[in-house]
Amino acid sequence: MNGNIINNGIYTEFNTEEDVDEWANENYGEWLEKLQRENYNCDCNDVADLLYCYTGSMNLIFNKILRGYLDFELEEDELKDFTNKINIINTEISNFKLKENIIVWRYTYKKFFEQLFESNKIKVGRKFIEKSFMSTTLLPKNLEEFALSNHYDTLLNICLTKGTNGAYVDFEKDGLNEREFLLPKGCKFKLIKKKFRLLRWPHYVYECELIG
Repeated sequence: MNGNIINNGIYTEFNTEEDVDEWANENYGEWLEKLQRENYNCDCNDVADLLYCYTGSMNLIFNKILRGYLDFELEEDELKDFTNKINIINTEISNFKLKENIIVWRYTYKKFFEQLFESNKIKVGRKFIEKSFMSTTLLPKNLEEFALSNHYDTLLNICLTKGTNGAYVDFEKDGLNEREFLLPKGCKFKLIKKKFRLLRWPHYVYECELIG
């Protein structure tokens, strides 16, 4: 682990899976045990089932509902059920607070990142809100091949301060080995700096800080 100085604060950055596992077990050990199951049921409202299904394909519909981008109709009862599931996840992960400043990362597409800004214009110093949950990784190198194969052209470098709500989420059945940290819905960020990186493939890197 490294301690990087950003905005006059020291932020922990993780370099290896061993670093992440040690930190996760120390801070989220009991929680992670609670999440492990032989089988998961996406129709259940237990948080372990919901999070497992969210980290699979259900994140698409959950986040479309939260962002207001739903491109198909739901019956009132269906929307109510999905909203309840969203609230269960949000309440559970909001019960945790970071005990130190850390750096997390997120691969995405520039066209999607632009939509978070007023007038769809990315500009240093501007603030933006992610209405949905935000899945991030503590170890971006684990997702490089996935990002490359999916043609992601943007990497967010996000500074989270001590006291930030959110939870480490890891399932033994996770094939991507994401080392995921999940942020609650409605987080507000500020863009601090940007750069263009050519390493392995061309992509933008945006440094952001969570401010609310």
